[in-house]
Amino acid sequence: MIIKDSSFTIVLAGSWNQVLLTPEWVKKHLFQDEADIKVEFSTNLAVVLRYRIKNIYLSVDNMRVILFSADNSDASLELMESTAIKLCNILLHTPLRAVGINFGFVQKENKDKLFELFRFEDDENIRETGWQIKKPIITRTLEKEGVILNLKTFIDDNNDINFEFNYHTGIESCSDVETVIKNKVVSLKTSSLEFLRLAHSLNLE
Repeated sequence: MIIKDSSFTIVLAGSWNQVLLTPEWVKKHLFQDEADIKVEFSTNLAVVLRYRIKNIYLSVDNMRVILFSADNSDASLELMESTAIKLCNILLHTPLRAVGINFGFVQKENKDKLFELFRFEDDENIRETGWQIKKPIITRTLEKEGVILNLKTFIDDNNDINFEFNYHTGIESCSDVETVIKNKVVSLKTSSLEFLRLAHSLNLE
């Protein structure tokens, strides 16, 4: 099993002032000790620009701020976590709806047993209606010790098995973010890997 590209993220969903979060503002308020912030543009105007700082990316639009890991390391997850907390502590009056901590993994080998997950009792009945099942998706909402996990399992276009973990918390303001994520992002990654080991005998390569 491998890590899915650009899947280790923290998403802060709310109403952000995209005009405020310029490279200059980000450098001054979030990364005062960093000399180098790279700005990545796209010729597609619908794609939001993003900033690269050390081993993380930060992108922002009016609906959400997303922090991505560039190398999937624990150090990057810790930097994402501290950056999200710092941002929210500075912009305390920004309306927020939810925080999502996300991890994705892909199984490319030894998939026969996993394919059995996608065989449902009503498959044949559906085929008899004339419809072909193209992309089965299993979506579950799980709860453990007050933590909500939205887990999506699906077969992608390469016939590989994907597992997407979304740890979701509804919040009312930026002041709640530190409580929700501080010292938790790395441990949630570890919990995700432990889940896959116990539930499906999968381990990271």
